[in-house]
Amino acid sequence: MIIVGEAQMVAGAKLDFTIDWSERLGGDTLANGSWAAISGLTRISSSISGDETQVRYTSANVGAVYLPNVTATFGGGDTPIAAFRLEIVSRIVVQDLALATGAVITLDALPWAGYLEGDAIVGRAWASSGAGLTITSGGTTATPKVTAAATGTWYATEHVTTASGQEDERSIAIVVRGLT
Repeated sequence: MIIVGEAQMVAGAKLDFTIDWSERLGGDTLANGSWAAISGLTRISSSISGDETQVRYTSANVGAVYLPNVTATFGGGDTPIAAFRLEIVSRIVVQDLALATGAVITLDALPWAGYLEGDAIVGRAWASSGAGLTITSGGTTATPKVTAAATGTWYATEHVTTASGQEDERSIAIVVRGLT
């Protein structure tokens, strides 16, 4: 089995993963790809495109670690297996901020292009993790305004949906401190 990398996925996300076989083919062709069934990891769809096998997964099992794998069938009869390590997490923090109680700021847009491999965002919604941080306006835009209401560590989380049906989210950790 070839281990091709590792990834994290937020519980409940619906994400696409791709394994590129072009370096292993050596002039052969990719005839088929069969993704293994794994308990706790739901395969939504799978396909082949050129030299690549794709799969879309979801899982609600925070803390679980899976080894999704695909058996490829090459035109010449070889059947290699490739896998990647997938950890299911409660949130993925991509930025940290510190604010004073009462501060109101507009958040910067998150760097989605690197996470969604060119898939276009068609819907978004921001949420906060508790009463200490409020999404004041722009909750369905890339750059919402937030208000720091109480001391503590809070999370502003953006959930996106893409044109192909992927769903994912990323969070900003915001530490709110009182002024002394």
